Amino acid sequence: MNKFNNIFRAVLAGAFALAALPGCTDAWDEHYGEDGGFQSAATTTLWEQIKADPELSEFAQIVEKTTYHKDETHPQAGYTFKDMLNGTEVFTVFAPKNGTFDFMKWNELANTAPYDVQVQFVGNHIARWRRTAAGSVRDSIRMINNKHVVFDHSLQTFSVASIAEGDIPAKNGMMHKIEGEAEFLFNLYEYIKATPDFSTVKEYLAQYDSIYFSREASTEGPADAIGNPTYVDSAYVRLNIFFRHSFERGGEEWPAFLSGFSADLECEDSTFAMTIPTNAAYAEAYDRLKPLYTYAAQYPDKVALSDMASAQASVDDVVFNPDSLSDEMVKMDILNPTVFNVMTQPRRLMPVPNADVFAATVSSFDLIVNMRNDTVRALKDTDVRVADLFAGAPEKMSNGLAYRLDSWNFPHSFYKADLDIDLSYRHIYRNQYLAEAATNPTNVNMFTFANDGMRDSIMMPDSTKRFMYWANELTGRVYDDSYFNFTPVLPTGHPTVSFVVQQYGGDKLPAQIMSGKYDIYVVMVPDWYKYGEYMGDSIEVCPKTKFTASIQHVNGRLSQGKALESTTRLGTYTYDGLKVDTILITEDYEFPYSYRGLRDSYPLFTIAESGNRTDYNRNGFAAVLNIDRIIFVSKED
Repeated sequence: MNKFNNIFRAVLAGAFALAALPGCTDAWDEHYGEDGGFQSAATTTLWEQIKADPELSEFAQIVEKTTYHKDETHPQAGYTFKDMLNGTEVFTVFAPKNGTFDFMKWNELANTAPYDVQVQFVGNHIARWRRTAAGSVRDSIRMINNKHVVFDHSLQTFSVASIAEGDIPAKNGMMHKIEGEAEFLFNLYEYIKATPDFSTVKEYLAQYDSIYFSREASTEGPADAIGNPTYVDSAYVRLNIFFRHSFERGGEEWPAFLSGFSADLECEDSTFAMTIPTNAAYAEAYDRLKPLYTYAAQYPDKVALSDMASAQASVDDVVFNPDSLSDEMVKMDILNPTVFNVMTQPRRLMPVPNADVFAATVSSFDLIVNMRNDTVRALKDTDVRVADLFAGAPEKMSNGLAYRLDSWNFPHSFYKADLDIDLSYRHIYRNQYLAEAATNPTNVNMFTFANDGMRDSIMMPDSTKRFMYWANELTGRVYDDSYFNFTPVLPTGHPTVSFVVQQYGGDKLPAQIMSGKYDIYVVMVPDWYKYGEYMGDSIEVCPKTKFTASIQHVNGRLSQGKALESTTRLGTYTYDGLKVDTILITEDYEFPYSYRGLRDSYPLFTIAESGNRTDYNRNGFAAVLNIDRIIFVSKED
């Protein structure tokens, strides 16, 4: 099973490189011989026919001198495309006639950059197997450079070139003479690497490239003199881990998750739209985003959320250079949201999911979803629009569309978003180990209002019913028809609860606090909500609540005597208990540290009920907390 998985991965990865092109031995020719069942009276090879045809002398010169490369770093010495077309592997060649293509350009490049000639010209005119021009079909043929080129039998065209003479048989294939050369289109990664204005993006992505020998995808030949296997064709696979959704940084301790495009920019069977920042736009983005990525010098590592309430939980700090982490995370986040799948955008935005329709209609989008399933929205109250990300005419790629970003137009809120924490058990940490809460163990209850009779409605003072999920001036509304109730375990206790400041959603990493300013709100719920109907405004059913709020940074807990790095007391607040109410805790609170991408660290927001005996006996207060949401509203600095 493991061997099968290895082979399967190798075969898939082979699409990243020209990993299966031929070697120069008889054993290879036997492995990829003429296709079975095809009978040809031809007695000459494709190369012999090209060489003998005076109309193809220019093409012949380039074929004869272009060294074959397995990939850009592995040329096969002494082996050219002449040798390939003179063997027994079966090909179809679309050979441009003299004077119909840029001979001087390709002939010179064959001397200085033969790999470019292989990919962009020679490999763009050779396909495997025999392809006849008969019939009226319109084929999309995969060439040996992995590009798809349209062969229209009805129009007798190959790409943009006309077929001058078709179906010329050879003993190892078929040849068609064409007027002109096939159009070559870069894929997105090739385009980035070939464009000087994108050199910053190119250099960043190149550090994640790796090329390795794939034994499973190679063709094994006879053993050598001492019994080691030899290979008649050595397959090399190039992988770029930034094309994945997430990946590990190897070779050192690293406290953060790393995330990439979730898109293979070299895949010729995909249709992407990518907004590519120029060097100037990349520098602009870096300067704008850097203040949001201020990290502390150490964080706790590998402590699961489920372990946090345990005094026995181990705490191992990771210590590192915060400037290095900040630099890496900013550069990562500039690029990872920039790739979009043309064919999976919301259907209301596009009547037909293809590149042409996308290019024609993207200026009207009010939202767009990238390959990481992040949504970029048009902001009605600012000048930011989705269309700004796709300004100008795109460059057509072999796997989609490339949009040049001359200035950085991603909205600030995409990176430093609001956090709206809808309470759930994974957000709640009953922090008995905080000093102020050591004697205040807390009961936690969740009230949910389903559509089952009285539970879905409230009896109003005028004897009319209102559904719970309709907001109105008297009752307010709880989010998603549920909230949490916290009461003390001990008769004289004060319920105290800490909330993990992360916003969860779907299968993505949680949204996290960035360094910078936020306004903080708490949505409180009346105690009478638990009865499912309005029961008057007496202090028995509408008790008030007094509470304090504070924020703990970095470690967010006490465990085995380890102190928090810092705790900020935000103030004392009173809630009147009459309706669902959004209470402002503080404006312009500045988080000193970013938590973006961190594995096991986050700030904690703690609410502690703080009434005293006089409050309870005379002033209508109760030792209870009913909380719906915690909201952190991002402020652009």
